[in-house]
Amino acid sequence: MSCSGPEGADWTVRRDRAVESLRHAVRTAPIELRDAIADYDGQALPGDTPKHREALERLIEEHDCVLGRMPGNQWYPSEPIELASFGVDGQGATLTAFACCFLLIDDLVCSRMDYMDFRLSNSPGRAFFDTPPDSFRIPLLDGIGVYDDMQDPTWT
Repeated sequence: MSCSGPEGADWTVRRDRAVESLRHAVRTAPIELRDAIADYDGQALPGDTPKHREALERLIEEHDCVLGRMPGNQWYPSEPIELASFGVDGQGATLTAFACCFLLIDDLVCSRMDYMDFRLSNSPGRAFFDTPPDSFRIPLLDGIGVYDDMQDPTWT
């Protein structure tokens, strides 16, 4: 997917670099974070955790970490990703940041102001993104910069 910004700006390259940095953060994150996301659906039925885990692996390996590219029902793994991204259950900055990486990737690649708008304005809030470990903080802040620029009315 391609995007353009104000004339003279190379938004596509900047966005693609931010997305690749976020993907790298996801792919190199400790495996325990994938397990924690899969187990995060508090309303899960018996057997949902393995379904979330399998879908999370497909999201990362087959769909380049873009939720919008997953065919069919995206409940697996989007539900626990979204829940963990709010950072309201005391799960810690690392898990919240890991979950937000997926949502920011989706917003940037699909050129929408969807998932991250609420995360930046409400929960966990913009100030949160200064707190995760550098392996997440740096790519998230870079991606948020691109995301903010995408909201410019001259973005097309």
